[in-house]
Amino acid sequence: MDEELNFRDWLSAIGLEQYADVLEENDIDFDVIMECSDDDLKELGIPLGGRKRLLKAIEEIGVNYSFGDDHEEVVVAEEASEVPPEEYWEEIPIKQSTVVHTPPTPAPAPAPAPAAVPATTGYDQGLMAQTSPLELIEKPEQPKGKRSRKATAIIVAIAVHAVLLLIATVLVILPPSKDEAEIIATLVSPNTSVKQEMQKKTVQKQVKRAPAAASAAAAPMAMMMKANAVAKFTAPDITKTSTGPLGMGEGDLGKGAFGAGTGLEGGAAGGGAAFFGSKSTGNRFLFVLDHSASMKSNQINLRNAELERALKSLKGAQYQVLLFAGAALYAQKGWKVQNPNHIVGPDKTDYKYTSKGAANFDFVGKPADLPREKWLPATPSNISRTMEFINNLKKFYGTDWGMALEIGHAIEPKPDVIFFMADGTGGNDPEPILEMNRKNGRPVINTVAMQTKSGAAQFAEVAKGTRGKYTIVDKDGKPIDGFDFLKNPKKYNDRL
Repeated sequence: MDEELNFRDWLSAIGLEQYADVLEENDIDFDVIMECSDDDLKELGIPLGGRKRLLKAIEEIGVNYSFGDDHEEVVVAEEASEVPPEEYWEEIPIKQSTVVHTPPTPAPAPAPAPAAVPATTGYDQGLMAQTSPLELIEKPEQPKGKRSRKATAIIVAIAVHAVLLLIATVLVILPPSKDEAEIIATLVSPNTSVKQEMQKKTVQKQVKRAPAAASAAAAPMAMMMKANAVAKFTAPDITKTSTGPLGMGEGDLGKGAFGAGTGLEGGAAGGGAAFFGSKSTGNRFLFVLDHSASMKSNQINLRNAELERALKSLKGAQYQVLLFAGAALYAQKGWKVQNPNHIVGPDKTDYKYTSKGAANFDFVGKPADLPREKWLPATPSNISRTMEFINNLKKFYGTDWGMALEIGHAIEPKPDVIFFMADGTGGNDPEPILEMNRKNGRPVINTVAMQTKSGAAQFAEVAKGTRGKYTIVDKDGKPIDGFDFLKNPKKYNDRL
């Protein structure tokens, strides 16, 4: 094979056969092409792209030719175009091969078996496709360690996808848990010494359906609730009965398994209150207190001290204080007694009354127009302002229980417990008071007689009809059980 053919074949192998003629015209062969620069090729008229490809081929091939006297052509392939990574060379030794081409001899001889040519890529593949004096470095086989790492990566990927598929199947296929059993507790008072009518209270705790996606996670809790579907409680003392959002009165739960002074109202726990020995539980406590002209100074001082102690003992509860004689007003800044028949509110609203005696006052207006005030949280600052107002208010004329309790029942929300204190009665009839109580949530009314036996029957009837307690304050300020007094009055003669 002559030099001219070899040079053209090489140009054809690298895709630059279109420049063969111009190179031959300028006597460019293998020896000369190895010395050509970019400027030389440019001078021959070869465009920039052709020059770049030609120079790159020259640099990558690195072919040296020498011609001996016997016209032997020796070609040495120096290195492959793609250099394996460093670790590759450490594991597999490089194989080099030298191919010697000689002219044909007159006597035919069997040709030696062609050398195995390793698979090549890129530029080498195009070069091997031609009959060429060039032969590249034989590429070694891929190391076994590399194949092992690839196989491990494939196995791990398959395992991860399998786990994810299993999780998705569990979440989608498993059915959502159904509503579990409701917890039902029946509250029954153990105290039967006082025959009082009480309503049966049933508390139902509703279980909200959990979303389907979270049902599996909630299953352990649901199973625990189901196992304890019927709970046993020690029944607390029930101090009041009224209608509420769950069919039970606010503050119905007293001393017992839930702790002293526990109640239910808007999701908050209620508290207990005590006034001259009468104890009740709830969330809203109304003190309706006699402030008439017949109240003695020592009685007012005793009352005020007990009131302040009671207010300070309230925990998490609300209160209001209503001072009455013939008319009534709240013990809060802005309220004024213009005269016994005329009360002025904080917003300058006039509340007028007519009277037919000290115990018979009537409000001038509709029931919806009765004086009203908001409940106060039992905070130190509120209690301080309440006591300051009471201490500075002068006594006024009249003693009308019915008018005071009508105003007290009009406050919203309704009170849980009313502590009613007076120094006697001017002949008030308990029945209208009890009827009014039944129409306004049936709050407990604890009656307190301030150092008097007067009106004992009326005090007792109002307390008994509202499930309250009747207390008499003796001359030393100590409480007496009013119901016991009615059974044996002589027992307390030296205390009254």
